Amino acid sequence: MLQKLKTNNFFAIKKKEVELHPHITTLVGKSACGKSSLIRSLRWLVLNRPAGDRFIHWGKKEASVELSIDDSEILRKKGKSENLYSLDGAEFRSFKNNVPEEITSLLSLTELNFQRQHELHFWFCLTAGEVAKQLNQIVNLEIIDLASSRIASKLRETKATLSVVKNRIDDLRQQKRSLRWVKDANIELKTIEKLNSRIEILNARQCDIDSALEDIEITRKKIKSSEKISKVGTKLLGVAEKLVKAQESKDDLDYTITTIQELQEVLSEKIPDTSVVDKLSAEYTSQHKKRYELDVLIRRIEEWEEITCQRKNEKEVAQKELKKAMKGNCPICQRPIK
Repeated sequence: MLQKLKTNNFFAIKKKEVELHPHITTLVGKSACGKSSLIRSLRWLVLNRPAGDRFIHWGKKEASVELSIDDSEILRKKGKSENLYSLDGAEFRSFKNNVPEEITSLLSLTELNFQRQHELHFWFCLTAGEVAKQLNQIVNLEIIDLASSRIASKLRETKATLSVVKNRIDDLRQQKRSLRWVKDANIELKTIEKLNSRIEILNARQCDIDSALEDIEITRKKIKSSEKISKVGTKLLGVAEKLVKAQESKDDLDYTITTIQELQEVLSEKIPDTSVVDKLSAEYTSQHKKRYELDVLIRRIEEWEEITCQRKNEKEVAQKELKKAMKGNCPICQRPIK
């Protein structure tokens, strides 16, 4: 509820204070005594109009209006160096041509609450449409119409978006159907990866075989250097011949490992573009053929592993027999055999 209005240096008013009645306050006075200026000062505080500073009393540097409402104090002040609103001591300075929201919420007044001196009274002379427009502003029907319009616009946009999304879903479903071969290709790729892992294991085993063959070669040379050995030595020469054959088998195994490495390089090559189904089909046929070849090679390697294991056992038996026959000493240098 409005309680008191204080106006300073506003148009013709130098200083004026008016107690406002809870129901009706009537301003009575001679012409040009400041009645309209007082109402304009209240309008200036509520709406921040008029703009500029032409309303400042002649010869004064600033004008101010203070309003008491519901135990709160609102101050509007403007001058050459100052332009502010104040609510219970809290100042507002960056509001441009508007009114701070805190003050607007407290006052709850709009342009409809003010009637100028020469305007027609009480909407009696307005048309029905103009009266309806004014009433709409009072009950916020314009906001309802605006909200309805925005909702309708948003609904149209949503329907359009939904149509686009449905079309996109149909396209994606069609793409999904066209990419069913990717699942089979993924299975084949996993199979190739397993083969690649198997090849790495075989490479490690090949290193062990090479090391064993080197030991066999050293033993073979020692056996060849022993020309004056007993019948056991003759038997050992037969074993040495077997070791020579094992060396030949090693050469075959090296060739097999080289072939596996070449196949590994083929497997490590970049997978062709899966977007072309014809190329993928050809690649699938080739990989299937390679897989068959790898199975053959793996079987051969397993056979060579068995042969190598047998050779290793024969080597150990021969070494034991040689050591037993030589009674723990080398027949050439008479040093203990390790």
